[in-house]
Amino acid sequence: MAWIDINKILKSVKSRPQIKDKLKEQIIKKYLQKKRGIRDIVFRKGTLKIKVESTGLFQELFLNKENFRKEINDYLKEDTVEEVVLKRG
Repeated sequence: MAWIDINKILKSVKSRPQIKDKLKEQIIKKYLQKKRGIRDIVFRKGTLKIKVESTGLFQELFLNKENFRKEINDYLKEDTVEEVVLKRG
């Protein structure tokens, strides 16, 4: 029986589309919780959907949506987020 390098296995698993999006969603969620206190997010196929409780935070993000998108992509070090959709909740 031949041994397979664990890094090859992880790379293979992480490249699957469903897993790749979920991993990025978790990374974004952790970042937004720490940076802005946002918890309710969904990331799917380049679209980041955020439910914001605070009116002030919603307005700030809405007015700076493009900069916010760039901030997240800079954090991820790749152009992953194509669109940000905000919802009051």
